[in-house]
Amino acid sequence: MSSLYFRARTCINRLHAQPYIRVWSHACRNDGLVVIGVHTPELSFEHDIDRVRRATTEREINYPVVIDNDDGVRSAYDNRYRPAPYFVDADDCRPW
Repeated sequence: MSSLYFRARTCINRLHAQPYIRVWSHACRNDGLVVIGVHTPELSFEHDIDRVRRATTEREINYPVVIDNDDGVRSAYDNRYRPAPYFVDADDCRPW
């Protein structure tokens, strides 16, 4: 099972949730859960990939983060909120 975690780099709600997502990702990794961050920018400066990389390193994000600058992934999941975690498996996709 995977968890997609839609987020924006400077979203205050994401900043508050991030420590819990990081711990959860590490704690459940051996049980087969894979957390994947989906960076969906809200503001123009959040499209800068180098800034996203720096923030990912500085905030010790220990799971992969994909860049969704054109909102394609977010639109495919009909997601309207940040942060927004989803569980995804072979049969289903559902928000937390």
